[in-house]
Amino acid sequence: MNRQAEADFEQVNLLIHIGYPKTASTWLQKSVFTQSEYGLATPWDNIRPLAISNFTLINPFKFNPHMARSVFLSGIKEANSQGKIAVISDETLGGDPLRGWINPKVIAERIHQTFPEARILICIREQKSTLHSLYSEYIKHGHTGKLQDFIGTTGEHLGKAPICDIAQLEYDRLIDHYHTLFGKEQVTVLTFENFLANKKAFLQQLLSAANPDITLPDFSISHKIENSSLGPATLNLRRIFNNISRSPDWSLPRQPFTFRLNQKASSILDRIIPEQYQAATKVTNKRVIDDFIGDRYRASNKRTIELTGLDLSALGYET
Repeated sequence: MNRQAEADFEQVNLLIHIGYPKTASTWLQKSVFTQSEYGLATPWDNIRPLAISNFTLINPFKFNPHMARSVFLSGIKEANSQGKIAVISDETLGGDPLRGWINPKVIAERIHQTFPEARILICIREQKSTLHSLYSEYIKHGHTGKLQDFIGTTGEHLGKAPICDIAQLEYDRLIDHYHTLFGKEQVTVLTFENFLANKKAFLQQLLSAANPDITLPDFSISHKIENSSLGPATLNLRRIFNNISRSPDWSLPRQPFTFRLNQKASSILDRIIPEQYQAATKVTNKRVIDDFIGDRYRASNKRTIELTGLDLSALGYET
């Protein structure tokens, strides 16, 4: 978009959270982005489908930044009129390794063409930990592949997309692209590890990203865990159960009975399976991922440190 086109847009106060998946996105969406005491608002009932439809799945020949902007504009203005910053949040705007949405570069460009004045929030997580959590999500969604198949130890297959595109976890590429599009000062990168260590400090950084001049309130913080992973041993059983359970359809208000039964059984098993079995399976899974990934992300993590100033080494990232 040229400068004249940007000037044609009436400026608004907006924060766009693009993910990554499995970095406390559900917690942020439920406990932060909708809470007026934080000076933020998500004034749409269906923000995730709106974001996905207008930025991720739309046909490239049909994408129009003015039309996309108009979809969100009334909600943004409503929030701004109340002195709040509007938030568009969907963790797959940075790409979704589980659904084959490997177009985060294009999505970034669409977002910039639509909202060049927006502030961008990116949350990252150590890659091997992310793969563990993504595999749990993959099984919880009704799939039956083994961990080795999920991360691609069997190699690439010509003409076929991988189950999980592990290249998407090279964070430096997308961070650098957002810096180029929006300017480094408009992009904030936070880590899931800091979220786990100190939620208050994490939230303070997030709110400052939304508005550098914000006066932080004396807030209480929800510690409820959202969309937690199943134990590794439970996942092995759930993977077997998935063979006889119907797959979910997330567009439906209610999932098939066998899928719901599978969910309930998994929840019960997760509570009663002895911890030593969970721990032993976790060690086995960790070895599978460690052996395959090795130092694959080292160069990317070093560049991410250069781009963000984050001390990823201290947080357990391979550097």
